Amino acid sequence: MTHFFIQLTVRNNSIRRDTIEKRFLGDFKQTKFLKEQKCVIFSADFIQNNFILEKKDKVVRFQINLVKGLSISKSSNEKQINYSPEITINTDKDEVMIKTDPSGTDLIYFSILDNGDLVIASHLKYIIALHPKLLNELDYKALVEYLFCHSTLGTKTLFKNIKLLPGNSKITISNWMKNPKKAFERGLNEKQSWFEFPKDYQKGVDIHKTARDISVYLENQMKNYSEIEDIKLAFLLSGGLDSRILVSAIDKKWMKKVETYTFDSLLDGKEIKYATGVSDILGVPHKYRVVSEDDILTYCYKHMWFSEGLSNHVISIRHALYEKVKGDKVFFDGFLGDGSLGGNYLIHNERIVRKFDSPEERLMENLIVKEYGFPKKHFFSIIANSKEEITNILIQGMKEQRNLLHTIENELLEQEILLTQTRARGYMLGGSRSFSHLAPIYLPLSHPEIYAKYLQVEPKLRKKRKLEMLILNSLNKELAEYPTTSLIWYNRLFFTKFVKLGFKSLQFLESLFRSRIILRYSSVPYFEWLRKRNHYYNFVLDILSDDAIIWNILDRENTMKFFHNFIKRKNHMHKFILHIVDLEIILRLFFALKEDDEKIVLVNDSNKKYKEFKLKPSLEYLKDIVRKQ
Repeated sequence: MTHFFIQLTVRNNSIRRDTIEKRFLGDFKQTKFLKEQKCVIFSADFIQNNFILEKKDKVVRFQINLVKGLSISKSSNEKQINYSPEITINTDKDEVMIKTDPSGTDLIYFSILDNGDLVIASHLKYIIALHPKLLNELDYKALVEYLFCHSTLGTKTLFKNIKLLPGNSKITISNWMKNPKKAFERGLNEKQSWFEFPKDYQKGVDIHKTARDISVYLENQMKNYSEIEDIKLAFLLSGGLDSRILVSAIDKKWMKKVETYTFDSLLDGKEIKYATGVSDILGVPHKYRVVSEDDILTYCYKHMWFSEGLSNHVISIRHALYEKVKGDKVFFDGFLGDGSLGGNYLIHNERIVRKFDSPEERLMENLIVKEYGFPKKHFFSIIANSKEEITNILIQGMKEQRNLLHTIENELLEQEILLTQTRARGYMLGGSRSFSHLAPIYLPLSHPEIYAKYLQVEPKLRKKRKLEMLILNSLNKELAEYPTTSLIWYNRLFFTKFVKLGFKSLQFLESLFRSRIILRYSSVPYFEWLRKRNHYYNFVLDILSDDAIIWNILDRENTMKFFHNFIKRKNHMHKFILHIVDLEIILRLFFALKEDDEKIVLVNDSNKKYKEFKLKPSLEYLKDIVRKQ
């Protein structure tokens, strides 16, 4: 992906190239620096000719991730459209026009500084590294949202004065130098969608034709990548459907450029077993690595820093794998396939849609049930310092998320996209984006033309992940018949009805026999790390026992009781524990950029100061990680 930093000033610009460039980490093949009187742009990429940065007359045009954004539905003799994000700056007319990624996976951040300067960047860390005073105010609402769904909602980030631009938007900011904040607010309020996603499911759609269309789109997209000179195509190959679909889309003549990589918690785990079988069928190189406790600790902080805050510690093992194989590669990962069709089976049950008064309540319920034992709303009233605000904050955040959507006529489709968007942001930041300093990471299934095709298919036709199986069958029949870890052998809708009842039954049996019953539906070894009271257990305990930043948000005594009950196998809240730990880690890493000892302010509704606190000296040991840039 293209890394970039832009600063538009109301005065003459004094920012130097080396000041910006030293903050960019990666073995980039192409960099470019453009400096005008009131505009500075620095851009870098691992692929040659993957961005355009040019000036004609008095207009600066900047377009990123060109290969990813190429239209894949057009024939070769048609003019090829590009859906890549684009920023056009006309300093003479005092106007900025921004088109954001239709699928929302190319994240773009912005901040308006106290002096009126406008900053736009591909990564949160670039803005903070060059303007560390933005750390001084935390968004209390965003922190609460993070604890609940491992992501912030709407356009919020963890920092009050840094926002995320909404996806699939054309935003025009006029006369920004006169009053930057009002100009930007007006531009966001008047934004327009630029890619037309479906407003409703297509009745009577031919699922077999849709599957064939998507398989052709994928082949066209992989052809675009395959034709890049001197680049290997590296796939994160799991035992599931999505990753093998992507590898199968490569034309045989390009298979010599393909490499596959797998990680698992067990040497004989199903991820490694099935991925090895897939690589054998395709005849492509395959490397794997077993997740260990030491690996997790070694790469945890580094992963959290590059992921910019949304994580899963298991994913940090990819650093151990990728760092050894980086260089002249483009990496591919699966999502949004599982996130937007068969995987989101909860929203396919119309009774769930009718059960609640508002879409926001339904989204919250979907998130709760989707994570199998995720915290209920009332749980926050036990551990939160500000008990009465929690539910309202989450509901308001989901309303903000919903307001970013294009007009959708079908209520079920609206819920599906809401849930997918919420999970997609966490997936991007916690997964693929965290390796963007090593090599380009792309999610082919998130291409807008493919995603739009997915959304046409009614949920009832997607049972047992039928659409993915049809796509794979179009690409490689042998792989479609090969075993997979994806849950395709039973009706997910039927299973979902008994999830809550099943966990209540488990909890009753556990209390009766005073033991822990674990459903081994995943190779993610959360409980193994903590059960042994080993290094990882001590790592988590040290963070929670410390004078932590999160104790400005959560009630320390009640949260620690919750954690110890988890260790004693008295609850199933393993993911929530990770959310607490992850939030503490990322805040400490970002704060390690600070040079001063100013107070940090938690900002609540209407920009009111909720709480002030100072950082502790123990953050010093993190500074090596964040300042090697």
